[in-house]
Amino acid sequence: MARIHAHTHGKSHSTRPISYNVPSWITQKSELPTIILQLSKDGLSPSEIGVRMRDQYGVPLIKPILGKGINQLLEENNSTPEMPEDLNQLVQKALALQKHLKVHNTDKRNI
Repeated sequence: MARIHAHTHGKSHSTRPISYNVPSWITQKSELPTIILQLSKDGLSPSEIGVRMRDQYGVPLIKPILGKGINQLLEENNSTPEMPEDLNQLVQKALALQKHLKVHNTDKRNI
């Protein structure tokens, strides 16, 4: 968010873990690919899978543990989404804008 009386933006964001070493509390290294593939089959995007792995399973980063990222793992197992994630978000945003303009057809500032 922007500050009230300054022309700068705020600095709130999440920070990545400092070290790329495998944490000592990770014991289910062999189960991680199956968990990731199951979350992908449930319809989660790669970034949502990363957030779920961080919050529920306590895995800070996937790449140091498996040696490859979530997208690479999904590509190897033919579980990639039909559309890339960034393109899919742009399409969803455009559809939401079209839906809004159908209801509020005089709202020309949101075009």
